[in-house]
Amino acid sequence: MRPSVPAERRLGVFAINLDRSPERWQALQQAFGPLPYRLQRIAALDARNAPEQVLAVRGLSITLPPAGIGYTHTRGREYLLVQEACFAGHMMALEAFLASDLDLALILEDDAEPCGPLAQVLAAMCRMDHPFPLVRLEGLRNHGRRLATLAGHAGPVALVRSLRPTAGSAAYVVDRAGARLLRENAGHRLVPFDEYFANPALTGCDIVYAAPFPVRQAEGDSIIGQSYRRAALRKQRGPGAYLRQAWVRAWLRAVLWARALAEGGIPGLHRW
Repeated sequence: MRPSVPAERRLGVFAINLDRSPERWQALQQAFGPLPYRLQRIAALDARNAPEQVLAVRGLSITLPPAGIGYTHTRGREYLLVQEACFAGHMMALEAFLASDLDLALILEDDAEPCGPLAQVLAAMCRMDHPFPLVRLEGLRNHGRRLATLAGHAGPVALVRSLRPTAGSAAYVVDRAGARLLRENAGHRLVPFDEYFANPALTGCDIVYAAPFPVRQAEGDSIIGQSYRRAALRKQRGPGAYLRQAWVRAWLRAVLWARALAEGGIPGLHRW
């Protein structure tokens, strides 16, 4: 008896875009529109024009006026409304995906652009027997090699579990189980979205990276990067704050390593 061939999973593309950035939506349509998947725009909430709507997504409030919601759990520095607007946009994209009948979603920020064999990678992921809950397709530190364990392949790229998380949340593929975990475990965590979803200790979600990345962020500052200077952020100070940050970051890294080694075996260097 011949083994049954699994049905190809249905994938949709959800792109987060501010109303005041129509040129970025046009660029997304040109870059990702030719893919054989529906491209849906998610109207991002604007920290500048609709702060109450941003805060309402996760029930937060300003505690460090004029724009600070609190201090980040991982770095002990001010967490800004504009960063929460990014987080809220991803929550809205995940909600839209879960409200659909799709099996997989490619979530994009509006400064994403393909830089590799993206079509082949997505097609391979749609054919997987058991897709990974979260596959990161972009990262800010995207040059050289990084220590990771091999988890599999998606067409021409390797899928690896990194032993060192990287910033960036411009492009990732998530299945329905992964989307639920990302949504349900977000809670009131005060941490930028890219730091949140890079750490399985926070999300409870198995995370793999495409190596090398088939998507990158476009040149130039993001909307968030244009909105503040990192050096100007207020910081928690004193030995208590330092020890708390050290413990949190050690815990995040320990969980990351434990999961990667338990699932993937011997680490090696993989091209980013």
